[in-house]
Amino acid sequence: GLMISVDLDAYTYEKGLRTPIRATEATILDRIPPRLQIREHAPIELPHTLLLIDDPDKTVIEALYKRRNSFEKIYDFELNSGGGHLKGYKICDTEPVIKALYALTKGNPLDLLFVVGDGNHSLATAKAHWEIIKKGLTKEEQTNHPARYSLVEVENLYDDGLTFEAIHRIVFHAGDDFIPGLKACVKGEDLSYLYSKEHGQEYYSIPHSGPMTYKLIQDYIDTYIQNNPATKVDYIHGSDHLIEVADHHGGIAIHMPALTKSDLFDYIAHDDVLPRKSFSMGHACEKRYYLESKRIRP
Repeated sequence: GLMISVDLDAYTYEKGLRTPIRATEATILDRIPPRLQIREHAPIELPHTLLLIDDPDKTVIEALYKRRNSFEKIYDFELNSGGGHLKGYKICDTEPVIKALYALTKGNPLDLLFVVGDGNHSLATAKAHWEIIKKGLTKEEQTNHPARYSLVEVENLYDDGLTFEAIHRIVFHAGDDFIPGLKACVKGEDLSYLYSKEHGQEYYSIPHSGPMTYKLIQDYIDTYIQNNPATKVDYIHGSDHLIEVADHHGGIAIHMPALTKSDLFDYIAHDDVLPRKSFSMGHACEKRYYLESKRIRP
């Protein structure tokens, strides 16, 4: 990964706006205020925000990694609790890196450069915090204010170590009409399955497009809950855990497909966002460490 600070004026989580940095999933606005209360009093940020670049030829991060021994090593140690080993290198000559990144957009500054792979609400909170602060600053003061920039880790979408994990749905307290309604709304060329302790596993058809599958299923669930307030939905990582939850707590388990890497940038570039909880990068146990920080107050 490449640790950089990004300009929050170049980022949006609003659907339909063309900026170089865009959200991948729908932002739940209710999640921002409690995070904002913490950030507005914090001198530094320790963020968990991963941005992805669309670099199938591996021209940016992988090229830097090959030259890592020519950079100053600034840390090199074992992580606790079996987390592995971590090394960091400082890149002083940043201009070639910036040029290589912009080359991915073919020189158009409004083209999509980064999408948020993880930490969408962390970056959305940083944006909201900056929008509040900038109102009290002159144009000159805005230019270099530390809150204008947020620390992120950039990863290549096509890194061999990066996997997309599906996020499944489980629906509780739904009526007998839920499954027939879902099958009527979601149809396509591929197959997935539903599971409940009472009825076991049954297959149904879904679109070949992963983003369309998530959109249709999430829209149906949201509409159903709006009309049936007693119904609840939860989001589950891992198909084995999905079945386990359904067996122990009841509910209708909806097995979701994993998005393909080719789905992501094309979908977001067409000014759309995925429904919330559409994919996860890796497993939860891999997200335990926060090392680098950045000042956000003068």
